[in-house]
Amino acid sequence: MLPKLFRITDKKDFSYIFKNSRAYHSPLLTFRVAKRRGNADQLPTRFAFIISKKAEKLAVKRNLYRRRLHAISLLLISSLKKGYDVVVILKSNPKPDYSYKVLKEEFESGLKKLGISNDN
Repeated sequence: MLPKLFRITDKKDFSYIFKNSRAYHSPLLTFRVAKRRGNADQLPTRFAFIISKKAEKLAVKRNLYRRRLHAISLLLISSLKKGYDVVVILKSNPKPDYSYKVLKEEFESGLKKLGISNDN
């Protein structure tokens, strides 16, 4: 689980992100990224994950994918630029391959395309 410092929890933050963000779509994930309000360069990058019932009907599977995404973001948090809010949405897929390895590759490539990874 991500520490609370790195999680987006407030409804106002979600509405701000969806109004003022840029999006990147990969085959498995959709990223919505917005610059944080306030003194953004000194605030840590925060994450939120959305996995709908449309993507996966079983709650056990949705929670598994959420835990995987939390673990991946925790690994990558130190290599990201500060001051961003990132919402990651898992897409529904007819033949899902949401293994850890595949999710990690998609996650890393999405963050690089959005320009918030320091590994550009």
